[in-house]
Amino acid sequence: EPADVMALCAAGNAALWVVAEGDHALGALVVEIIDYPRKRMARVVFAGGKDIRNWYAEADKAIEEWSRLWGCNGIAAEGRKGWARLTGGEEVGVILWREFAAHTSKEMH
Repeated sequence: EPADVMALCAAGNAALWVVAEGDHALGALVVEIIDYPRKRMARVVFAGGKDIRNWYAEADKAIEEWSRLWGCNGIAAEGRKGWARLTGGEEVGVILWREFAAHTSKEMH
């Protein structure tokens, strides 16, 4: 429910991303950071909107940059099988998982 999403974001446990064109919202994503025993992942909890194929790649790039700043090793998401085609993630049951390539110290400036 929207109230649950807002509570999650208000508590600082997730970030709400709004995709807009001018004054018009096209979509939204909610991303939380999950600390697993050996990895830190940005997890897309909710995503949806109008014409998602037109804006998802750009939103994904922004979320990847943001999650790297927070020390994440990759992005995880749960959803329908069709999300694997859209995100380029690997289907592992119902979880889509895409890890970032390793970086050298020169790339971390």
